Amino acid sequence: MAKAKKGDSVKVHYTGKLKDGTVFDTSDKGEPLSFKVGEGKLKVVLDFVFEVLKLIAGFIPADKVAQVGFVLLIIGIGLVLLPVLIPGL
Repeated sequence: MAKAKKGDSVKVHYTGKLKDGTVFDTSDKGEPLSFKVGEGKLKVVLDFVFEVLKLIAGFIPADKVAQVGFVLLIIGIGLVLLPVLIPGL
């Protein structure tokens, strides 16, 4: 199997799980996540999601964490893509 290097475009299937094993997002039945290796955008999105979840963890019911995590993931991806969708932003 070839190894990805900086600048390569890759597609990966993923499953995001909480510590208790609850799946909050997965690409199993959909499109894989696409990104360029080394741009750091994926890390920014994941850092955003986890930091916000840590801040609000005590304020939302445990059974809603998965849904909130998914919404935060979508918001984070949107924030990263916004400059691409609206040039000059």
